Amino acid sequence: MFGFGTPSEIEKLPSILFPGEVLDCEHSYVKAVSYDNFFGVLALTDQRILFFSDGMLRRKSIDFPLVNIISINCASLFFGAGHVNVTILTKGESVNFKNVPKSDGEKFVQRARMVIQQLQAPQPQQYSPASNVGNDFIFCMKCGCQLPQDVSFCGKCGAKIPQL
Repeated sequence: MFGFGTPSEIEKLPSILFPGEVLDCEHSYVKAVSYDNFFGVLALTDQRILFFSDGMLRRKSIDFPLVNIISINCASLFFGAGHVNVTILTKGESVNFKNVPKSDGEKFVQRARMVIQQLQAPQPQQYSPASNVGNDFIFCMKCGCQLPQDVSFCGKCGAKIPQL
């Protein structure tokens, strides 16, 4: 897809995915990335970012679950205008991938940020009056505010509360 080299990693990438895990369809991987004296592929899936190198004499794989990533950044190199470093910061470590082709690295980081943001966004909770039967409270169907069971209107948004 991007860059040069590493056909072995591209071919083998599906075999190292978890069951049910899929590569992100847009800007899913960057080839010829350097990490810890290995050249390989940096890939984005629906669950993680992973680096995979499958050399003739040695193999390396490292992954970062998306839920653990605090930030992902792309920084230009002074000596290599066509390349950038991609840095992933997690709760426990910071890892730097070097010599990433600039255009590919920027697109990869932008896409990864979007996927991480969507994954980490709080999901609105859905409440139904039936699920609150027997509790000392109910939830407003309009704004989600917790209310005593005996109210007719929400004190926060003014919506009418159906009686059970």
